[in-house]
Amino acid sequence: MRLVNSAQMEVLPNASALTLPDSISTDKPSEHVLVLITREEIQVNGRRVMSLADAETAFETDDNPLRNELRQSALRPVSGGEPGQTSRGEVNIMADRDIPFQLLRRVMSVCTEAQFSRISLAVVSQAPGAGE
Repeated sequence: MRLVNSAQMEVLPNASALTLPDSISTDKPSEHVLVLITREEIQVNGRRVMSLADAETAFETDDNPLRNELRQSALRPVSGGEPGQTSRGEVNIMADRDIPFQLLRRVMSVCTEAQFSRISLAVVSQAPGAGE
């Protein structure tokens, strides 16, 4: 599987521990921070942040390991935004298709709290009508 934009190509890790959901979207995510959610753990850029077993309680605390890790990315000015407006840019999320949406929604919320301005979900691209 490859993520492609007009300037560069990123080959994502071949994560045998997860199965991506299918999609007919033609938008391709670009290279940025990668959050990987397997059936056992959550990783950021290949670094284990927490187990899924710990995730339930971690999202309820102020000391959330995922939030802390995501905040390590530098803030930068938003191009075309208001003067002084900053963001951490884009985060790409790869999650096993069997991950409950409740958990995925919480991860996306943490990404927003960490000031990522754009969140992309990695999916297996299918031709329109292929999944019908």
